[in-house]
Parts: sequence; C-alpha cells; structure tokens
Amino acid sequence: MQAIARAFVLFWCALAVAGAAGCVRPVPKMPVEPDEPANEAEPTAEMTGEQWQSPGVPPPRDPALPWFRSYPLDDAWRELSAPYNHNAALVIFKRAELERGYFAGTVLISEDELARARGRLLKVGKVAPLDDPGAAREMPRMPDGRAYPAMVVQVGSREALREILELDTVEAVEPLFLPFGFGCALDAYTPIAADGDIFGNRIPWSFSHLGIVEAWNLYKNENDAIYFPGAGIRIGVVDTGVFETEDQLTTGFGSIVQPPPLHHTVVAKIWDDCGHGTRIAGLATAPLETQSIKPRKIAGVAWGADLTTVKYNSGVILGAGQVPELVAAIDLAVADGARVVNLALGTPFASNFVYDNIDRIYRNTQTIFVAAAGTFVKDVQFPASMYPQVLAVAIVKSRDKANPQAGYELYGGGLPESAYGPLVAFAAVNGDGGVPTTGGGQNLVQLGGSSSGTAHLSGIIALAWGKDPNVTREKVIERLKKSGSLKLISGEQDLVPGNSAKVGYGIPDAYVAAGGSRTASIIGPSVVLPGTSYTLTVSTDGWLPTTVRWNTGEYGRSATFTAGPAGSVIHSVTVTNPIDRKTVGAQREVTVGPTHKRVLYSEPAIVRYPPSWFKGGVYDVKVNTGVVMPAGCAVLNVLGQRLDSSYNNWGPPLSYLSLVTHGYTITRPGGVAARNLDADARVWHNGTHAIRVKVHYAIAEPDGVDCNVPGATVHGWYPGPL
Repeated sequence: MQAIARAFVLFWCALAVAGAAGCVRPVPKMPVEPDEPANEAEPTAEMTGEQWQSPGVPPPRDPALPWFRSYPLDDAWRELSAPYNHNAALVIFKRAELERGYFAGTVLISEDELARARGRLLKVGKVAPLDDPGAAREMPRMPDGRAYPAMVVQVGSREALREILELDTVEAVEPLFLPFGFGCALDAYTPIAADGDIFGNRIPWSFSHLGIVEAWNLYKNENDAIYFPGAGIRIGVVDTGVFETEDQLTTGFGSIVQPPPLHHTVVAKIWDDCGHGTRIAGLATAPLETQSIKPRKIAGVAWGADLTTVKYNSGVILGAGQVPELVAAIDLAVADGARVVNLALGTPFASNFVYDNIDRIYRNTQTIFVAAAGTFVKDVQFPASMYPQVLAVAIVKSRDKANPQAGYELYGGGLPESAYGPLVAFAAVNGDGGVPTTGGGQNLVQLGGSSSGTAHLSGIIALAWGKDPNVTREKVIERLKKSGSLKLISGEQDLVPGNSAKVGYGIPDAYVAAGGSRTASIIGPSVVLPGTSYTLTVSTDGWLPTTVRWNTGEYGRSATFTAGPAGSVIHSVTVTNPIDRKTVGAQREVTVGPTHKRVLYSEPAIVRYPPSWFKGGVYDVKVNTGVVMPAGCAVLNVLGQRLDSSYNNWGPPLSYLSLVTHGYTITRPGGVAARNLDADARVWHNGTHAIRVKVHYAIAEPDGVDCNVPGATVHGWYPGPL
C-alpha cells in the first residue's frame, strides 16, 4: 500500500490513479450435487445456491484482477479512512451460500434476503447510511429489472469494517471515491513540421503513423471531397467534460450529417474545470472549421463522428470522482447511442461494482469500451484490465515523428510513460512532447500518456465502423486486429502480430481497418504440369470492394489459365480501390514442368529461455522470415517436430501439440508467397526444460531443381517415415 501511495502522486487523471481498497473473506463454493436437475426458473428466495445458474453456481471472480476485497484489513481501512474517501464505502450484498450478488444479468439475492442483509449491516456499530443528498445514490437497474444489490454507508472505525467483512451476506466493501492525481495541466503545444493541415486545421503528426488521413480518403464522395469521416458513429467520452469556451466541441458541430454534440454531467457542474476531457474529446472527434468563423485548432481522428461527453469528476481535486457517478456517466453515454465509450481513466485495483456494470452493458449492447492501460505505472490499470469487455490501449514512442518507417520503441524506466502487458489490446503512437489537441481558450495544448492512446483508438474505431455501420462489434474488432502490426516496434520483431505479451495486436492501421488495402498477394499453385489448367486468386488485407486487373487482361479476383510448355510464367495484378484510387500490386511465378514431393526442416531448432529459472512462458518466434527457395519450389504445408527429453529422439510431425502440456503450434503467415519459407512458431519453456522444435516443410520441388536453402533448411536427418 505504501508503494501505491507513493505512485499515486505521479499519476495523471488520464491514467487514472486512484487509491482505495476493500476486502472480503472468501466464501467456499457450495458443492453441486451431480444428480440434482438444473433449475432455470426465475430466482426465488427458497432456491439453493447451486440452482441460481445451470449447471452450477456462478464462477469465482477472475483471481488475476486486483480486487478491492483482496486487500488486508489494515490496508483496506487505511484507504477507506483516507481524507479523500471520507469513510464512505459501497457495500455489495450476496446470498450467504454464493460468492456473488450479481452475475450475467441476474441479481442473485431475493428482495427479502436483501432487506435482511441491509438490516444486519446497519446494526454494526459506527455504520450509517451516507447523508449526501447532492450525490447520485440510486443503484443501476440490471437486465433482470432489479437494482444492483449494494448500498452506500459511512464506516466509522476499523473494527466496524472488520465486522462488515465477516458478514456472510456481504460480497465486498469498496471505497466510494475514486481519487485522482495530476492530469489537468494544459501544457502548450509547439507546432512542428511533421503536423499536417486540412482547411487550416492542424493534423496531429501521429495521424500519419496510424493511417488516419488515408482512412479519411475512403470517405470521399462523388465530388472527390472527403465527407464526414466516421459519420453516424457516436463516441462517448466519460471524463471531466469539455470547456464551455472550446467552440470546436460546443458550437463547432451541427449539420444534417453531424448533429450538435451532447454534453451531460452527473456532478454539480457540467463544464470542464480540468481540461482532460476537453483534450480527449478534441483528439477523438474535433470537427473541421472551414468558414474561418471560429479559431482553428486540430482535426480530430474521426472529425465527422457524433460526440457525447459526460462529466463524472473534476479530475484535479481528490475525491472528485465517485464509483456510482462513473457508472451513471457510462449509462448516459450509452443511452445517447454511443457505440464507442472512451474511458481515459483507471485505478490500480478492480471494482466489483464497476466491473459488473460495464459487463452488463457489454453483454446487452454492441458497445466497444476503450480504456487507458496506464501512465507512469507498470501494470495495466482497471478497467483496462477487463478482458474481453474493454480494449486496453498503451502507447509506443515514435523514433521519428516525420517518418513512420523509422520505427517505434517501448517506453522504459521505473515508472514508464505507458503500462504494458498481456492485457493490452493495441498500442497507439506518441512521442516526446505529446500530440496537439483542443484546450479551451488556448490555441493548442498537448496530450500524452495512454490517455492519448484511448482518443486515437476511439476515433479509429469510428472510422472503421462508419464505413460499414451494420456490422457487429466483433467484426470491427477483428478488422482492427487484422490491421495491427508489430514489425516496427523495437524488441517485438520476432513476435506474431496479436500474440505480443506487451502490446497485443500492435499499432492499428486506420486505413486497413476502414477497408483500404496496403498489400495484395496471389494465391494458387506454384508448380503445374504442361497443358493443365490452374486458378489463381487475389487476396488483400482490406475488405472494401476493389478492381483487380491481371497483366494478361483478365478482370476479377480469380482467373484461370492453361499451362504451356515447360518453363515459367510470371502472373501480376494491379488492385485499385475505386474510392481513393490507391493501387497495390502483386505477382506470382508459376513453374510449368514435372515435380516431386520433398521434405525440408528448419535449422537450427527453435528454443527460447525465460529470464529466470523456474519461470516458464510462451514465446512467438518468426522462422526463416524472407528466406526464398529457388524458382518453381513451393511450400505445401508446415508442421512441427518436438525433440524429446532424450535430445536425440524427434517425435512425429504435427502442426499442433497441446500448449497445455508445453507443446507448440506451427503456422504459415497469411499472404506469403509459396516460395517463401516464412513460418510462425509458438513454443513454451516449462520453467525447467527448454522446448526444442523444428519446422517440417512439405514442398513441391521441380525435377532437376534443389529447393534446399543451406543455413535455413536441411534435408535427410529425420530417421522416421516422412
């Protein structure tokens, strides 16, 4: 707790840095009688615990999350009694025989039991209902129509807290307040040459690194003008509100396509008194100013999207944010129709109440939640740590703001500029000095930390969804994942995109996520016999319709050819996007002649070691990246072979061996040419022994051609059947 307190003063409100605690003694799970039939009727007070949900009781909460209730009593009381918490606590109730009071849309405690549980709570000495008529205290309604089973009280002593936690009808005790540290300073932004311009509005330099401006070009209309990128998708920014004086976010909206923004509050004042919410909303969706009526600042990522902001705290003063207000603010944004909810906030511990209510919305709507991984902290903060309900965003540092090809690196240091870890979904781009955004009466201010990552990603989601508004949330996220790449992040080059233990799916490409194509490949045979027919098909990384023209004059994604005499043929295509007229090309060499099958093996064996002994882990390794066999050679399949503990006995070739037993997976990257030996291997170290694997390549080899590539592959060492 002392470490948390020291770190607290360094946090930004974007990250968010709260300190609070709560704990509850674990309640043993009730055994399920195997011969008792499942009861799926509406819950009643008479039902036993195992009947609440078939086939058994609700599962325990994720032990990986740092729940309030896991804190020792002394630490919990220290946080609860801190000046910013005012001894105010949110108490969550449950049935005595269950671990939870709510699960998957259902309140798991009857009204009678809830009334008795409240009565028992208020009989504890120095416990009383919180007398705060100006605050929102009504618990939200859950999908089953009942209120969330909790109430707010003041706890007057450590002994009272102990007694509360010993009640078998109390699931958890959480501090009511979410205290925030710094994050409101409006540091001026100094324009740089890497920034762009559109109608006099500054384009933040980071947009070129994320494919954002190219995604705007996919919104061109019949007059070749960019037409409201992200139109029809509403972004909800739950934060500190916006400045009344920021014209771009108050009176700057308004057209048939883009309605005026909606600004709400769940606290006393509606307008921003911090500046953090103004910066987030501006970077995500500040509209263009084209008439020179108002001061021009920046164009937001999705400057044609709709905007809702909800103020739930002031950010700069301790005790400004409260747990019920946060949930009420999220509900307001969703009620407005926000498809994307931006949460540039966080705490180092998980709240049952916030978790359950975000999960409620996630299960019952198509909302995408985006949250900050954390700034000046090492571990991913809550609610970004909620997976899969929330997309956690980190940031990586650009090596050259003017040149996306220069690559990126992770932030380091004792308290890094961004948290990383397996719960991170994506990484946006930032750098020294941050990126420009809106800031009230000032011309330009800057935004850094993982807060800037949430604004970038929320806008990119709007750009992707706006091009295909009828698809599901899952489809949009799938396209985002497909667009991500790790190849330019220092230290991450050997990781398969999407499998990074630090930055998830890497840096999203707004252009590809919105449907544009950056690469194309031709799929089909590399070797055919003379006189036979064969079909080649074009694949792209985008999803919008394109025009495909072959060098032989055919149009369409697939074309069929007849092989001539022995030799080779080069097939090429040009793929054109009709909206922005961007073209990409691909070619494939097809060898005509007799072939035979052959097996090659990667060399040397794949092995990875953990940083310390007895600490196992999973490792994603790129094998033979860019290595090309001679013309006519073609990879038919890839498998893997694991060396047994005897170190001289290789097992049979398999594409998959259960990772649960420290196995491996061997796959081919999408879109690689048949001649390339590229393979992706996922291997384990079990903590005491290395896992050694070789890639088994089944290839088609033309007669008279040696497809072996010395140093990359070897043939003939495997003694068993091929």
